[in-house]
Amino acid sequence: WAFLEVTTNASYSDSLQAYAAGLAEAAVSEQLMYMHWMNTMVGYCGPFKYESEYCEKLRSYLEANLGWMEEQMEKGEDPEYWHQVRLALLQLKGLEDSYNGRLDFPRGRFTLAPFGFLLLQLEGDLEDLESALNRSSPRRVLGSGSCSALLKLLPGHRDLLVAHDTWTSYQSMLRIIKKYTLPFRTSAGGNSQIPGSIQVFSSYPGTIFSGDDFYILSSGLVSGGLVRGDTSPAPLPYPSLPSAQVALETTIGNNNPARWKYLDPRGSVLEWLRNIVANRLARSGPEWAAVFRQFNSGTYNNQWMVVDYNAFTPGRASPPQGVLTVLEQIPGLVVAADQTELLYQQGYWASYNLP
Repeated sequence: WAFLEVTTNASYSDSLQAYAAGLAEAAVSEQLMYMHWMNTMVGYCGPFKYESEYCEKLRSYLEANLGWMEEQMEKGEDPEYWHQVRLALLQLKGLEDSYNGRLDFPRGRFTLAPFGFLLLQLEGDLEDLESALNRSSPRRVLGSGSCSALLKLLPGHRDLLVAHDTWTSYQSMLRIIKKYTLPFRTSAGGNSQIPGSIQVFSSYPGTIFSGDDFYILSSGLVSGGLVRGDTSPAPLPYPSLPSAQVALETTIGNNNPARWKYLDPRGSVLEWLRNIVANRLARSGPEWAAVFRQFNSGTYNNQWMVVDYNAFTPGRASPPQGVLTVLEQIPGLVVAADQTELLYQQGYWASYNLP
């Protein structure tokens, strides 16, 4: 495992902070990014004519989606949500510009190459887009997605432990524990800082979110999920967060082709971006679910578990509200519920991918 910490300065604009965060990450992890790309994405939809029909469909889908999101950012509606979307895309642009040896901070509209480092962010979304767009030979290997999560109340409710394990092929074995301290404002014209400004998460080179997923957040939440990863144990550096919030997930997937009709590049935000926005803006499990469920893309369909340590009181016998929020997504539908009572009844919550 490698370890990476990126911290930006709140005295600069959010846009400059986001772009610079991407620049800095690529500058110190360029070699790992190259190796991870060669291991996982080289040759995907280019440069050779392979799966050309699927690749043209995918390019059109991604370009339409990026264009629609740009329209929403310019409209100025829901400024908090779209401000965070823009910052995430700016961070990705900084990462790509730095890797390619050019500095080109955008002051207005900007574009991302659909088959550049965006593909590294899309690895989970691609699992479903490949099926929906009829790729003839999906990339998933036999036995992939064998992941699990466990929440465990200790005797007397003296503590609540959260564990996550993610498995995949050796090609994804280059791993990084990342800590981002990004003191962004909630909106472009606002003064308040996002609740999830500090995040510790398991990740990969060239990826600005977890993807496994497992997050510890300064908002007091822990969130995450499962799809890929490796079996190497890695000690998490102490996150130094005021009150951890955790988010994690395990993958549900979609085996009903009839539901692909709900996928639309206009009107949706792909899962990796919705994940980032929810982690930054939410102050509680229900808030996280409310943010994440917007603009459901129907891709990377997971069961999410969000643990709010602000709501957890060690030693308390009766279950408080909001300790555990569980969200499940499939194409066309997102359902979320407070499962704290069941967690206290059973003493644990277990989540598994399909075998």
